[in-house]
Amino acid sequence: MSVGLSSEAPSSEKLAFLGSLASGLVHELRNPLNAIRANLQLMEEDMEREEEGEGPHTRRVRRLLGEVGRLDKILSDFLTFVRGADLKFTRVDLASLLQEVVTFITPQADAQGVAVLPYLQENIMAEVDGEAVRQAIMNLAINGLQAMEGSGTLMLRLSSGEWNGGPAAVVDIIDTGKGIPPDRIQRIFEHFYTTREGGTGIGLSVVSRIVTAHDGDIKCESEPGRGTQFRIRLPLTRNEAKTDG
Repeated sequence: MSVGLSSEAPSSEKLAFLGSLASGLVHELRNPLNAIRANLQLMEEDMEREEEGEGPHTRRVRRLLGEVGRLDKILSDFLTFVRGADLKFTRVDLASLLQEVVTFITPQADAQGVAVLPYLQENIMAEVDGEAVRQAIMNLAINGLQAMEGSGTLMLRLSSGEWNGGPAAVVDIIDTGKGIPPDRIQRIFEHFYTTREGGTGIGLSVVSRIVTAHDGDIKCESEPGRGTQFRIRLPLTRNEAKTDG
């Protein structure tokens, strides 16, 4: 007979309470973070004037701004993870959505010397929660950038395919980074498991939860020293999504 942890799922009331608690906590933490960000941005402008461009103090302030942004991202992922998927489905142009991700990550990629290669097939419309899908793809794209310490390429590809017997959108995010060891790849979607120093282990859990909530599928293939590929398959319409088995 097993003892210890119960297999009973938390009640909806408990989950709602945790979601409300997490939302309040994130709100309270974001207030001082926003104040810190605003003051750092003012300091950055002052430093640039005093140093007549980018000097050592300006670089320090920018590093601090980067850390504030990282903390804000962690809070967003944590909130999504705890509250679960409260999705609002609409018809979304996935090529436009992926182009928004490309536009957002390109400045960081340029700074790293990474080439972003978008291959976006037009006219793929899917019934999804656009904000949630954008967050999932953004998480994977940023992970790809972080996997490349120097120059490399990051490909975002959108194409048509099938999933669960119906038409689907297929999104590939492929990097030429350091890859994931075979003994770790099976665990990457586990809650709070991370292979990256300083990582939280929340980001990929959030991606998995979002894809699952869309009745979709996500797979990862990786070769150490050569790179990693994530493939997401999302049904184009909710009423055509079927369960396995």
